[in-house]
Amino acid sequence: MIALPSILTNSAPAFALASLLLVAAPALYPQQDPSADATIKSLADVQKNWGAKMNSDGASITLKEMSRKRTSEGTAISYRLIGSGLPADRIYSILTPALDLQYSPTRPGVTLDAKGQAICAGKPGTCSGERPNDPIDITVFAARGEPKRFALASEDNELHAFAYVVPFPIIGKDKTCTAEALLLMPNAQALLIHGTGFTPGGEIRFVEASEGETHERASKSDAEGALYEVAVPFVAGKASGKARVILQSSACNPSVAFDWGKDCCRNQ
Repeated sequence: MIALPSILTNSAPAFALASLLLVAAPALYPQQDPSADATIKSLADVQKNWGAKMNSDGASITLKEMSRKRTSEGTAISYRLIGSGLPADRIYSILTPALDLQYSPTRPGVTLDAKGQAICAGKPGTCSGERPNDPIDITVFAARGEPKRFALASEDNELHAFAYVVPFPIIGKDKTCTAEALLLMPNAQALLIHGTGFTPGGEIRFVEASEGETHERASKSDAEGALYEVAVPFVAGKASGKARVILQSSACNPSVAFDWGKDCCRNQ
């Protein structure tokens, strides 16, 4: 079983869920924590498993983008949450944990309509919208490569489903393969590199180049031809810079490039 991060269970009745993620991930940054490697690994495991592996049996949620609008803070993107395999007669809470897994309940008192849409029914014990059975649109802002995480949990903690979207993905493609960079920490202190389309169990060379420094290591794709590796692009003596990761295999060599450091990752 997978254990939910303890940071999501504190003061959150809807998330008193025992056994949902591989490890408990503390909300710490490398400069604050001498065991930075363990912290980064924990955050990577959270991102890698956020989704179907954590769902209740038969339950899932999808996120439908409803709108994008430019504002002084960046692009405001609205999503509508749609549940499947979840009973409509239960009351749920929606949560949207941030990169460091700190969170605030976005909306308690949620129910689902006949289409599975998360709504505010406007009845006792449920949230209220502009009208009865009002669909809930959740607005977020995101940097390049930033995953926006969503979770739906019943009030009695018996049912739960998880999903994420990346509004501004950092993706590179080569032949049948892709490489995507997902932020794990602010300022791109650490990123999760997700490769897909490789030969199952195939040898992959992970090459990370950043501001004149290059690091390489051997890796392998899993049984589904996917790869998960962490990139830590910071270079001693530099406050910011540019980095590139290449996934080299016999069949393809996708790569992704990204900025890191102070002010690198503002809302798009």
